[in-house]
Amino acid sequence: MVVVEWLGRKSKAITEKIMRGNPGKRKIEVLDLPETVDLDGADVPPIKEYMTMQQKDGKKLCADEIYTETWLWLKERGCEKLG
Repeated sequence: MVVVEWLGRKSKAITEKIMRGNPGKRKIEVLDLPETVDLDGADVPPIKEYMTMQQKDGKKLCADEIYTETWLWLKERGCEKLG
């Protein structure tokens, strides 16, 4: 049986370090981010042809419906202009 004994003081929990602020006492660098461009969201972009094609088994590929539903869901939340 091997017994491991730690020497020194037990390290502090990460939560305690975070609550103290800057635990490493390093100089904090503040970055100035450039202003963002105000982007306008568009209506649903045109659906690609491959999303409306039939599958090999003859069934309709529902990708166009999923694409449209997802776009409208994103637009309701103001996320259509991201990405």
